[in-house]
Amino acid sequence: MSLKAQIDADIKQAMLAKEKETLNALRSLKSLILLEETKGAAKELDAATEMAVLTRAAKQRRESAELFHQQNRADLAEVEEQQLVIIERYLPKQLTAEELETLSLIHI
Repeated sequence: MSLKAQIDADIKQAMLAKEKETLNALRSLKSLILLEETKGAAKELDAATEMAVLTRAAKQRRESAELFHQQNRADLAEVEEQQLVIIERYLPKQLTAEELETLSLIHI
């Protein structure tokens, strides 16, 4: 199942469960994917481009939340952090510093 199809299915589930925050985050992801599709000539995005779109969205949410915390806007920071958690569901799991160090020692 492509990422777009997975997001569409999750949007339907969020609508049925009446999860407003999840629904807003998923709709913004779908919008970003559709915008990226209309930029290029390809009908569907490949997996690498989809991950790049998700990574950009996650980075934007992370930076926005940090900025809101600096400006003492905890309410807006919380919204961005909730959306970041939802976006991270679709991203591959990141290695921790310990796992990265272990892998680097193995290869040396």
